[in-house]
Amino acid sequence: MIHIAGHYIFDGKNFHKNAFISIDQKGTITHISDTGEALKEKSKMMFYSGIIMPGMINAHCHLELSGFKKSDENHKDLSYFINSIITKREETLNNNRCEYFDKLMFDNGINCVGDISNTEISIPAKAKSRIKYHSFIELSGLNPKNIQEKLFFAEKLKNKFLEYNLNCSIVPHSFYSVSEELFKSISEIKNNSPVSIHLMESQEEIDLFFYKKGKLYDLLNKIFPEFIQFIDSTEKLKQYLNLFNQSNIILVHNTFLKNKIISNNLNLYFCLCPKSNLFLHNQIPDKDFVLENTDKIILGTDSMASNNNLDVFDELKTFANSYQIYELELLLPMITSRAAKALNFTNFGKLKIGNNPGIILLENVDLQNLKLLNESSVKRII
Repeated sequence: MIHIAGHYIFDGKNFHKNAFISIDQKGTITHISDTGEALKEKSKMMFYSGIIMPGMINAHCHLELSGFKKSDENHKDLSYFINSIITKREETLNNNRCEYFDKLMFDNGINCVGDISNTEISIPAKAKSRIKYHSFIELSGLNPKNIQEKLFFAEKLKNKFLEYNLNCSIVPHSFYSVSEELFKSISEIKNNSPVSIHLMESQEEIDLFFYKKGKLYDLLNKIFPEFIQFIDSTEKLKQYLNLFNQSNIILVHNTFLKNKIISNNLNLYFCLCPKSNLFLHNQIPDKDFVLENTDKIILGTDSMASNNNLDVFDELKTFANSYQIYELELLLPMITSRAAKALNFTNFGKLKIGNNPGIILLENVDLQNLKLLNESSVKRII
């Protein structure tokens, strides 16, 4: 049994000044002290300068794209990026790169990841990882005639993940890459939570949805000439999201999503990937939207195809500087307790007796005002 103390303990929601936690040999939390108790001498007490907090959660990642190298041609449009991914995917799938970035994420303080999976390439890395993954088995398909083929593929891949006791669910990639029939079929899958959907990552999606024009519209028509877009109004968007009302819904990117387009839903989360969005589009979600929905926001890294690392703390600092939000009380739940709740990880994201969430130290912060600084950093303790 060891006792870990700090200037503050952040339990996933609240701060406790000069407190400590007790942890057994397996890393399970057995005790959380009251405020001020760390000031008393105690055998096997280790005091750290900073904030003790649970391991972080990367809510949106593409581990299987770790073989990609980020292009220097930034600020290209979404259709360019999609076409690049389609043409290079097979040659870049590499389990060794998955293992490398899995270890790097763990070393950087990440204990859970919501990960997009289109193939089984990441299974070996995940099976032996110290990170807890939820894999989103992602489907795309615009041809309504091959729905059963798509669903059969997804169920077969899901069973591969389940063989290794890896959490997973079957999800649509986006509203523009899935036919109406396939979208509805996915929504009918039982016990299929959480659900991840890419949404309004670019202006091209808006042009496609509401005006039926633009480069993305042209690309999709080239891939599938009979393409029919089934989202053409905000009401339709709400209608189709409601098909998943029994699941946690994680909407990813939301770069061009305006406030009040989507009605409040207790199971709805907005995952932002600010570094990826700035690289691809030189754009992040509207500040009014962010301020109105702060209690629903979680963060992800996206992939090495659009980022220079898979460090969710780096995303948090980018978010803080972009929106001038530095209060740790607002920021830290985005990468701990709220993200854990979105991904259905009950044992993570919180310092709670019986949990084994991993323990990290947040250093070089403004301890007087509990605010993030540019020089703030994290390191793993347990």
